[in-house]
Amino acid sequence: MINSEKNEKVIRVYVLLLLCARQCNGRCFGLSSLIAGKGYESAEQQLRVFFSKGGVMTVCRGVRGAVPIRENTPKAILQAADRLLVLLIEKNGIHPDEVASAIFTTTADINAEYPAIAARKLGWRDVALLCGHEMDVPHGLKACLRILIHWNTDKSQQDIVHVYLEEAQSLRPDMFDHKRREATW
Repeated sequence: MINSEKNEKVIRVYVLLLLCARQCNGRCFGLSSLIAGKGYESAEQQLRVFFSKGGVMTVCRGVRGAVPIRENTPKAILQAADRLLVLLIEKNGIHPDEVASAIFTTTADINAEYPAIAARKLGWRDVALLCGHEMDVPHGLKACLRILIHWNTDKSQQDIVHVYLEEAQSLRPDMFDHKRREATW
């Protein structure tokens, strides 16, 4: 297919997406910058301008990680949360303005501090943060912090790097070769 024909097909698909996105104010397809645009004759014209300026459609991806916490103290909790957040940010190239929200959970034996404070200290002032406890599964890993970041990105699901440190790798046996203790993908 010739490039211009391919571009036309892509634009037609995005026109449909834009029309659907207008129903949810653009949040579901990462097209919110197009919804407020005025002065365009059509959705197609708006999309052509958007893509000609290098616009990229984003989707919300989940970025997961977990880390053991050595003791139930505010210092240990915040250090573990900071360590895990910094690794998730660095390995994925996450910027706070691209983060929709983040959920921090700990096992019931960890309750001396809110781990989300670590995100605030990293500058995540406008990001919605929530702390809670994991299910108390009898055979589950104890003294553990888990983080789920909802990230608006143009990366594919396969390009997301999840970070599980030390004993927390046991939470995702599908990702790790326990003999080598490193990610298999």
